[in-house]
Amino acid sequence: PLGLRLSTIEGRVVRIADIMGYLNHDLDDAIRSGVITENKIPEPCSKILGHTHAQRAKVMIQDLIFSSKIQKGELHLNMSGKVHSAMTTLREFLYESVYRSPQVHGEFLKSKKILSELYTHFLTNQEMLKDELEAINLTGSKQGNQPVERTVCDLIASITDRYALGLYEKIFFPSPMV
Repeated sequence: PLGLRLSTIEGRVVRIADIMGYLNHDLDDAIRSGVITENKIPEPCSKILGHTHAQRAKVMIQDLIFSSKIQKGELHLNMSGKVHSAMTTLREFLYESVYRSPQVHGEFLKSKKILSELYTHFLTNQEMLKDELEAINLTGSKQGNQPVERTVCDLIASITDRYALGLYEKIFFPSPMV
């Protein structure tokens, strides 16, 4: 069992997909950014899950499909012991070698500063908040019925890293004099 306590099957599927996605993407990002090298990945992970993004995704998804069962009319999501173990090993490796690395911690602090400053800015500049919500098509009837703090959180949660950096630059960096 995957130890998921979510009440709906949809929630459990999304949670598992999220775990698979972050393991795979975080590993790729760590290699691409030079935080780790491919030869540092624990051998059981590469051997069982594969050496590429596509191989890892395929193995994890297929294993989930083939290991899950319907019992008494209810779907029970599961993974084989070897794939689950390889994923757990990969997660532990990522925590020790990537998430806790000084390089990643430094980037985390920068990201935290950017998001905190964007949050504070949009709380006090609601016209710009409205413009950004429209720009990313996040204007809905719900937005007007919730506190502005929640709306700003929804905006920040809906943008990409690159978009956040662009906003930060637009708002906080001086414009060149012409």
